[in-house]
Amino acid sequence: MLNKLIHQQWLLFLNSKKLVISGFLIILLIASVPGIMFSTIDFKADVTFFNPYFIFIALIPSLLIFSSAFVHYRLIDIYILKTRHIIVAQILFQILTITVIYIGSWTIFSIFVEILLGKGPAINREWGSIFFITTYILIATFLLNVINRIFILWFNQKFLAFILTFVLNGLAFSLRLSNKASLIYDFSTISHPMQFISRTLILCGITLICVMILTTIVMRKDLI
Repeated sequence: MLNKLIHQQWLLFLNSKKLVISGFLIILLIASVPGIMFSTIDFKADVTFFNPYFIFIALIPSLLIFSSAFVHYRLIDIYILKTRHIIVAQILFQILTITVIYIGSWTIFSIFVEILLGKGPAINREWGSIFFITTYILIATFLLNVINRIFILWFNQKFLAFILTFVLNGLAFSLRLSNKASLIYDFSTISHPMQFISRTLILCGITLICVMILTTIVMRKDLI
């Protein structure tokens, strides 16, 4: 089942390569902006690299749009395998794939831009922080994509789902601006390692709950 799932998703990826490449190029453009804009100041992770403003207004909306367009499932597999769990697996696998590709590309290209700007030594010193914050952002964006897919299945409207998810994203960002726990943007305010670990575990727990909600909707909803 797993091999068949991977093979199906690879074929979907090839069929959607124009969409994926377009999203890839836009993500690279977004990644280059903060580094270039703040090239004259010393390297600071939450300004020149993980800039919350660019993540809020550019990275997350782009990721939500391309994820919504990319994610598809095959209803015929329900009849072949006699279970709707395959639909859940397809949705989660596709969301994870597009999130890893785009967040990974964004991070790597951001590093490349910073190195070109002569900030390689600073990148080397902050390598551990960059890795952990990137992981946190990957989980956070995966969560938002799952929430977006829940709204799509519930309302059957991708545009409405995007608006609702972006509103949640905006609420989280406003909490960050107020120096309150925002969950999605806590990577830019956490300074203590144990606090970072606890917030990451909370984020993973909420993501698991949302996956369970997604599974329940798929099991009960008329998908035809």
